[in-house]
Amino acid sequence: MKKLLSCKTTAVLLLLVTGLFLGFYAYMLARPISYGMVYRNETVYEGEVFEGELTFYRNGRMKNENTNFDQPIEGYYYYQDGYVFSLMAQSEAEYEAEVEYIREHFDDALELPFYAARINAFRHRAIGLDDDVTSYVCTDLGTFAALGGALALFLAAAALSSLILSKRSRRALSAQDADLK
Repeated sequence: MKKLLSCKTTAVLLLLVTGLFLGFYAYMLARPISYGMVYRNETVYEGEVFEGELTFYRNGRMKNENTNFDQPIEGYYYYQDGYVFSLMAQSEAEYEAEVEYIREHFDDALELPFYAARINAFRHRAIGLDDDVTSYVCTDLGTFAALGGALALFLAAAALSSLILSKRSRRALSAQDADLK
């Protein structure tokens, strides 16, 4: 293993893989919405447990599943400036019209209960009637952050070790060549 890590090619490849992984890792954590991942919520209302899941897709569609619905509800959403709007639109034409309304009346749209919600890759937070707050958390991304962080540390340590070992190997070979002359 030490011989493999002391190879210059291995060091360069490990640095390349580490850089690519860190770029992907940073992108996943910094993006505005965790597309395709589930945001989960569990709340108790008057002694009854409410469980909900939201999934956002890149094409402007979303799926809402919860214990109050017989089947999942699919609809449109629109993202702007850290807010996601759950649209009432049922067609592409209605979607375009509603998005245009939001763009023109952004501040008014923010005031409607449960229409606009603060969102980032980790959390979706909506304020409803009487300032009730509903938060959904993307636990899948939390797991990815923990496991990805561990993998990033491992890759960085392996790349650094490989660089150090390859430099030592080159110095040793240079010293041997000097002794032979």
